[in-house]
Parts: sequence; structure tokens; C-alpha cells
Amino acid sequence: MQDNVLYVDLDGTLAKRQSTFDPLSVGPPVEKMVKAVKAELKKGRTVRLFTARASTMDKAAEKAIK
Repeated sequence: MQDNVLYVDLDGTLAKRQSTFDPLSVGPPVEKMVKAVKAELKKGRTVRLFTARASTMDKAAEKAIK
């Protein structure tokens, strides 16, 4: 792993878990984590999101973090 890269899990860390899983949507943000990730971005760190989801959901994740 690169030293300046922060890896953040999506479900249950950056976004709250949904009671009913929907691979095309993301739960509401965990505000404390969103603020922490934004602070790291301002410091110049690279942030990579990862998930164990087994489907394509890149548009939903992109929408959730904006």
C-alpha cells in the first residue's frame, strides 16, 4: 500500500447500512466519517473507497460522496 493513501470502506463506515440491501443505492452518510475523509483530502491524501458489494454501483457511490 502507498503511504499517502487512505482506504475507506463504504457500507457501515462512510455510509450507514441500509435495512434492506439495494445494490444500486447507498445508505445515508456517516457525517463524522465524511468530515474526516474531507479533512484528509485537504491534507493532500488520496482516498480510495472500497466495498464488498458484488455488483456494479459506481454511480451510486459517486453520488453519495458528493
